[in-house]
Amino acid sequence: MSKDEQGYNGWANYETWNLNLWAMNNEGSYHLVCDNRPFTEDSAARLAFEMFPAGTPDMSGPADMVKVDWQEIIDSWNEE
Repeated sequence: MSKDEQGYNGWANYETWNLNLWAMNNEGSYHLVCDNRPFTEDSAARLAFEMFPAGTPDMSGPADMVKVDWQEIIDSWNEE
């Protein structure tokens, strides 16, 4: 079973976990997320690509962003 099938640190996969980690553990991007609530799939993806156009520094490139579970990101980012 691959790490994507198993999930990653309680998230759907590595890419979802990693995007949330980078977005929520940096003061600037954290405030950007908070200031743009509530999110839909389109608005979350748009903001994520705005913050990380080439993927996060830990990703191999923007193609990894396609693997993100956007519903999980939306659920997390919409929490207050």
